[in-house]
Amino acid sequence: MGELGTVQAEYEGEWRYFSDVQQGVLTAPDDPASPEVSRLAVCGWETEGRGLFDDSNVCFNLRFDTALLGAGPATFGIDGAVVVPVQAGIDPTFTPGEAHGPGVRAAWVHTGCYGQIQEDDVRQQVTGTLELRVNDATRFAGHLVLDMTGASSGQCSTSRARADVEFDLPR
Repeated sequence: MGELGTVQAEYEGEWRYFSDVQQGVLTAPDDPASPEVSRLAVCGWETEGRGLFDDSNVCFNLRFDTALLGAGPATFGIDGAVVVPVQAGIDPTFTPGEAHGPGVRAAWVHTGCYGQIQEDDVRQQVTGTLELRVNDATRFAGHLVLDMTGASSGQCSTSRARADVEFDLPR
């Protein structure tokens, strides 16, 4: 898909950009056992060894109501606290904040590299917006702005991350 926009994370007080490779993925539904929930992931990779790590990534994940797919353009506020468990395959626990709108069930940030694996559950605060500009039977396109503070899940955790990206995905 090429560069989608700004995907960055802060390490040692410096913002690092993850733009060597960027990709968005729509999974609808996210789990056959839960057809009412779909997932959008927008990720950026740093593969050239210019950052702290030789090959690292930052992914911004959203779980949302599958009923939103094909329902037309809309904008959703994202605001909440999330606990991401250390155990893979277990859904994060999301507690909506005052500015959180309906439809988005959870949002969180995951980082990856050849580093130490997360040993405990992590807590994040996320804020932003999901704007769906084209949302029909064939396309899911829009703009995601998401800020995270706390601790990202996965390896090479960061305390701050930000995405400001466009996405255009087939359904």
